[in-house]
Amino acid sequence: MILVFAGREHHYQKLHPVVDELRTRGREVAYLVADNTVWNLDTAVEYLTPLGEKRIVHAMDFLRPEDVSAASGMTRDMLAQMSKANQLWMSIEAFWLSASARECCEVAVCFENALLAIRPEAVIILHEANFWTKILAYLCATYGIACVSFQEGLLRHRDQALLGKFQLSGEYSTRVLLWSEGARAAYAAAGVPEDKLRVVGIPHLDIWYKWLLGIENKDEYANAKLALRQNLGLPLSGPLVLLAPPLLGRFEGNGLKAIGLVADWSANTATAVALRMHPFEAGEHVARLQKTLAE
Repeated sequence: MILVFAGREHHYQKLHPVVDELRTRGREVAYLVADNTVWNLDTAVEYLTPLGEKRIVHAMDFLRPEDVSAASGMTRDMLAQMSKANQLWMSIEAFWLSASARECCEVAVCFENALLAIRPEAVIILHEANFWTKILAYLCATYGIACVSFQEGLLRHRDQALLGKFQLSGEYSTRVLLWSEGARAAYAAAGVPEDKLRVVGIPHLDIWYKWLLGIENKDEYANAKLALRQNLGLPLSGPLVLLAPPLLGRFEGNGLKAIGLVADWSANTATAVALRMHPFEAGEHVARLQKTLAE
């Protein structure tokens, strides 16, 4: 069996094309979720269950009675270490700090129990840069289980400069699958061993490339594209540019200025532009941008 971590909805969205392809090739694949969330994870009933997904491994099913006290001790130790290490903990409300630490410790125990019980041939994660996937990758390395991770999005080089994120993204993974040769060079320069790196493109866009290239469902793609334009109030023909910025607070440069420049270019060239804000963007930022562009 291959386990695919989908504890956040966007992890599922990015990885389900990989799962679908593996299943098409006859491999047994199950989604791994935790569902012990108080804040950080999404529950499977919000997205996997409504989609009719049958192969779900719930990590909390592997929490034994003796593990409860062990997780409590780990939580106390973690909070004690955090209070000594730096002042960051003081900026987080006590409930969320303790609840998130408990969540993390329970997940660590359950993941280990699940891996030892199931003994999957491989574990697939979207990336290695949060505490669930880092734990999974570490446990896989510890028990000799292959762990495959992906490049999640466009690289923000300041993340590497400040946090060493590229290097951390390949710390324990057996393979790190990347979008481009440029990404490979960036990860290699950050110290990720080159034998871990493979360029595979962007898996969650595969279906769109197949449509665009006319490999399959060419008429379906054309009809869907026309209907989408109509539903969004966009011109039914002619060039269309999609601008999908990251969270404005993480934009490298002045995000509002960049959007304004694109809007001016759109008006001057009579080119339709569709703006798709990040789903986590603050509502007040979106409202202010809408007001600015309307003016």
